[in-house]
Amino acid sequence: MALYGIGYVLFHDVMFHRRIPGLRIRAQGRYLQRIVRAHKAHHQKGGRADNISFGFLYAPGKYDVSN
Repeated sequence: MALYGIGYVLFHDVMFHRRIPGLRIRAQGRYLQRIVRAHKAHHQKGGRADNISFGFLYAPGKYDVSN
């Protein structure tokens, strides 16, 4: 449970939303870049009912860097 919490803070709050000033984690590698693209798609829609949902560390292949 603690590892999930640490992963959530690092990936979601630091990498995606940059909520900790001065701390940046860049998405390196195809997997993390795909996760970042999917997360951006998740936030593109208007309201809560319209957004696209994925698992925390899952993103469909259509968000792959090579696509």
